[in-house]
Amino acid sequence: PSLSPRRLCLFNTVKGTALRDLNFLTSVLAVRVNKK
Repeated sequence: PSLSPRRLCLFNTVKGTALRDLNFLTSVLAVRVNKK
């Protein structure tokens, strides 16, 4: 499903494109952003 807690979509906000669509066995609890 598109709104699964096990799915993470990395998105480029500048270009407006999806970079990666990752699926995990367990729920994603937090996401840390590094702006380097």
